[in-house]
Amino acid sequence: MSITPPPYFSQFASPELVNSFLAEPSSTLSDPRWAESGWLTREEYAFWAWQTCGVACLQSLLTAQTTTTPTAAALTKDLLENGAYRLDQALGTTTGLIYEPFATYVWARWRVSAQVRGRLPVEDLKRELLPTGRVAIASVHPSIRQLSGTPRSTLKTSGGHLVLAFGTDSEGISFHNPSGYWPDTQAMVKLPWEQFALVYARRAILIQL
Repeated sequence: MSITPPPYFSQFASPELVNSFLAEPSSTLSDPRWAESGWLTREEYAFWAWQTCGVACLQSLLTAQTTTTPTAAALTKDLLENGAYRLDQALGTTTGLIYEPFATYVWARWRVSAQVRGRLPVEDLKRELLPTGRVAIASVHPSIRQLSGTPRSTLKTSGGHLVLAFGTDSEGISFHNPSGYWPDTQAMVKLPWEQFALVYARRAILIQL
């Protein structure tokens, strides 16, 4: 079953430049559209752009359901205040997206119903999405952006990245990848279930639109 795909949002202000950002992360500082993210400085934007795949997924969901889409900065600050991200100022590191406070926040603030599933094998994910029209923010390994050219021996199911899955059928799963390669693995990506399983971390947040 497929639903109308939510609009695509990248975690970077310039989705068409993601390939160069991935090749040289410091080049994020030169993103010409950085101010559209809502951050006050290039440095803030360049730091948070790498942390906020979950924020991009949330922007997609909110745009599908509401008339206003907050900036990445506004949502990130909200999520920090509500415990869904944790920032260590001294080390300059973050922890997140943290599922339980995220689910609490999106219901309290946006009336988006979110169910955390810490153990959700791929067959269960298929059953949860296929007959229901739900979507899922799914934990995957970042190599999902390059599955077609990645040796199977290097693929991992350890997570570290989030994608927004919105359509399934018996053959595969469709999703938006907030940091996919331009233009092939960003919006409306479809993978066979067996390929998705290679990088899926067996946990997700189920969202009822």
